[in-house]
Amino acid sequence: MSPKSSTGLDSCRAQVELMLRRSQTKLIFPIITLGLLVDYLDGHETIFSDLEIKRCYERAVRYLKSYLKHDLHIGGKYYDAYPSRNLTKYGVLKALGGNRFELLAPYTSNAKGLIEWIPTRVRQHIDERLGIIPQFGNQQFRAKVASNEVQFLAVVRDHIDKNPTNFEIFSFALIKVHLEKFACKIYRDTRTSAHDKGVDITTNFGVVYQIKKLKIYSKTAADSLYAELRVNFDSERLHDGS
Repeated sequence: MSPKSSTGLDSCRAQVELMLRRSQTKLIFPIITLGLLVDYLDGHETIFSDLEIKRCYERAVRYLKSYLKHDLHIGGKYYDAYPSRNLTKYGVLKALGGNRFELLAPYTSNAKGLIEWIPTRVRQHIDERLGIIPQFGNQQFRAKVASNEVQFLAVVRDHIDKNPTNFEIFSFALIKVHLEKFACKIYRDTRTSAHDKGVDITTNFGVVYQIKKLKIYSKTAADSLYAELRVNFDSERLHDGS
C-alpha cells in the first residue's frame, strides 16, 4: 500500500472513530458508511439516492446483526437528514441536490480496507461500552451465571457501574425479575445512556419510577430503603413473592 493510500485510510478511520465517540445509543453513521462502501465495491457506482442509501444501511444492519450475534446498539431508525446533515460533515458524502449524493474519496479508494475494519471496530466499540452484556443473549451463558450465587453477585457488582448504559440495563433487569415474583410487570420508557443517567419505568399497577444511581454502603441503609419500597405492595403480594 502506498503512503498516500495509507494516509487516506487513516483519515477515514479517524472519521469513523469520531462517529463512534459521538454516538449515544445506536451506531448509525459507521454502519451507513459500511453499507455504502459494500455497495460501491459491488457496482462501483458513486452516486446514491436517499432511498438507495437507506437500503444500503438496512443491508449493513442485517449483516452486522449476523456478524455480532446480537442487535445491541445496532439498527436505529434511518432519517433522510443523515446523508445531507451528518455524512457530509464526516466527508463520506457530497450533496448533489435532488436527494442525490456522491460517495467521496478517500472512502472509495480505501473501500476494501474499511469494509474489513469497520465490523471489527464496531464489535470492539460495543464490547468496550457494554462489557459482558452482549453475552447474556446466550441462554447457556445466562444459566451458567445464574446457577452460582457468588458468581452472579460478582457479575452484578463488577459490571453494573461500568458505565451509564450498564447501570440502566442491569437495574432494569434486576427490578423486572424481582417484581415478577409479585405478578407485577415493568416497562422501560427511556433510551439507554440518557444524559441524566437514569431510567424511566412504568408499571401495570399504576406507578411510574425514575431510577437514579444510588450507592448504599451499609446493610442498615439497605434495610431502610427496602422497607420504604415495601409500602408499594400489600402483605398478600409480599407473601406470594417471598
